[in-house]
Amino acid sequence: MAQGLAPAPAPLYAPGDTFVYDDGGTVTTERVVSKSPDRVVWTNDSGLIWTKDPNVVTPR
Repeated sequence: MAQGLAPAPAPLYAPGDTFVYDDGGTVTTERVVSKSPDRVVWTNDSGLIWTKDPNVVTPR
């Protein structure tokens, strides 16, 4: 009988954290602007700003 794994802890984002993605030749850079216990504010290299739950690994 296989046992499930325990849930992983939420990522510990910090302002300035930067993530770079290559999606088939299109490189996108996303950066953490600010965070609170329940929200993370992100921006990208196009100037778009959005807010997400910190439990989400991929911002959008």
